[in-house]
Amino acid sequence: MNQDQFLGMLKIAVPSIISYAVGKGLIPAGASGDVATAILTLAAMGWSWAAHTNSAKIASVTALPDVSKVVVSASAPINSAASNAAADSNQPKVTRASSDPSQPRSSKP
Repeated sequence: MNQDQFLGMLKIAVPSIISYAVGKGLIPAGASGDVATAILTLAAMGWSWAAHTNSAKIASVTALPDVSKVVVSASAPINSAASNAAADSNQPKVTRASSDPSQPRSSKP
């Protein structure tokens, strides 16, 4: 699911939930617009925070059908998101470059 799909679903669900809460007397009718705006803003912030990590970016790129391989530099820190992705057997498109330029790039075991 991408950000547009997620926010589109929220834009449909939030007004329905707010209307229900107003009908039950949980939220004053005059505050419904403010509450809906606050919910959508917080949801967008949360999605942005979660979706824009380095690991998420790598997973997003490797999910593209036009990408055949992502090669992580041999000098990348071992605890970096890119190195972690290269070590992850669930991401076969991500490999680590050989530190010896004369050696061919190895794929995952």
